[in-house]
Amino acid sequence: MMTGDASINASAPVICATAEIVANMALRSGARAAIDQVVMDEFHFYGDPERGWAWQVPLLELPQAQFVLMSATLGDTSTIEQSLARRTGRAVSVVRSATRPVPLHFEYRRTPLHETIGSLLTTDQAPL
Repeated sequence: MMTGDASINASAPVICATAEIVANMALRSGARAAIDQVVMDEFHFYGDPERGWAWQVPLLELPQAQFVLMSATLGDTSTIEQSLARRTGRAVSVVRSATRPVPLHFEYRRTPLHETIGSLLTTDQAPL
């Protein structure tokens, strides 16, 4: 596990790290980085003016890596797909689904947290 604040077993064969850590590793070592696969969640941050660089840099600097890019909120991905296929020379597979396995529900409450949690649990609204 690696974050900007801490590292635990940083030399393990599988590393779970923030997007910024992976981006910095890609900037430091580029194609020489010992990174074969990258699973990037929250890929919709790709276009974010402040954080997008952390999703963009690995795609540019790690041509040897295979990527799994995940987001529940991306729209048309054809430009990204074409760019990846062109730069890596590999086929791009897309998995799409409009069905959410865990529905998202939002509500605003003014009740104390312990009461809110209790109320949600008694009405079978877990996981919270």
